[in-house]
Amino acid sequence: MQNEKLLQFVGYITQLNSEEFLLQWENFAKENKMGDSSVVLQQGNETKGKYKFLSIHNCRKDEFNFDFMKSRKSRVFPEQKVKVMQTGGYINIGPGLNSISDEAELRILAFLSPSITNFDFFNQLPFNQCMRTYQAYYESCTYGHVLEFFITEAELPAFMTKLMAGPTLDIAVYRNCFELNY
Repeated sequence: MQNEKLLQFVGYITQLNSEEFLLQWENFAKENKMGDSSVVLQQGNETKGKYKFLSIHNCRKDEFNFDFMKSRKSRVFPEQKVKVMQTGGYINIGPGLNSISDEAELRILAFLSPSITNFDFFNQLPFNQCMRTYQAYYESCTYGHVLEFFITEAELPAFMTKLMAGPTLDIAVYRNCFELNY
């Protein structure tokens, strides 16, 4: 189905502070936009996650530009020291969420290796009603699945303890910091 949505997760590794990075990223995102899409930039928690910033590009499958990074898995912003890491395109395979609670301040992403196909552990988490599941759409994606949870700051310690007991490859905690709609 051509109207189906794909998500592109793009990670940014940098030492820039939020204001410096945001100025560079906004130009970068506009230059690399994919059709009629939306982009949410997330700022990472200092101690958890591989990427300091993560952008989530949401677009239709027929508008998805897999060559988003000029056929390379990583790149650097030309103006600053920002390493850009493309993880690939993902499609939502779960029932999804009807809505996200206004109280949910944090987005937790659990990146799973392609070998993890049993989601029983994650479905039994007390926070599973706040979970979205994305599956790699392309074979060359960095991760096999990405699980997305929406929780409050107060729930974070208990949630991370439970999640870290499971079979994840990488776990990241993010906050929204910028949104672009084309």
